[in-house]
Amino acid sequence: MAIKRGSVVSESSHESSIAEYAIAKYGVGAFIFAVSYFIIPFGSNLSSSVAPYCISCPKFRARALGIIGVPNYALELRTRSLPCFTAIYHLFYVNGVKVIPLDIFNLLSPIALAHMIMGDGGWTGSGLKLCTHSFSVPDCVRLMNVLMIRYRLDCTLQFDHGLPYLY
Repeated sequence: MAIKRGSVVSESSHESSIAEYAIAKYGVGAFIFAVSYFIIPFGSNLSSSVAPYCISCPKFRARALGIIGVPNYALELRTRSLPCFTAIYHLFYVNGVKVIPLDIFNLLSPIALAHMIMGDGGWTGSGLKLCTHSFSVPDCVRLMNVLMIRYRLDCTLQFDHGLPYLY
């Protein structure tokens, strides 16, 4: 469960509509995880960890991103619609918006944190950057507090083109 929580925080940001559709149609949630081609070792680890919950084998996906159409290559995993995903979905999505849950202190286990870092982290030469652009500033502060208190990490909230990230 920790792997799924850490991966939902980092990898499933654009798929809330899939989960909402599954909940509306079947009463249970599902997720799609897209892992960048450049971190395939992490994608393989995630794939083997969630394989029992997936509909099929991972698929390679190519998609153009942004206005200028920069190519993005990813490994995509689709889960089955299961009640456990409905519970996770309701923790991390409120009215279709991705959030950091109020209980993140208890939810963010060391394994979940490792998956979050592997999925949305990056080394900047002098420290670790967590790409939290899809969260609000209060959500980022909540996550930062957990990282500082529970894991004793020295964190700062910074902005990139007006969007928050943790350093």
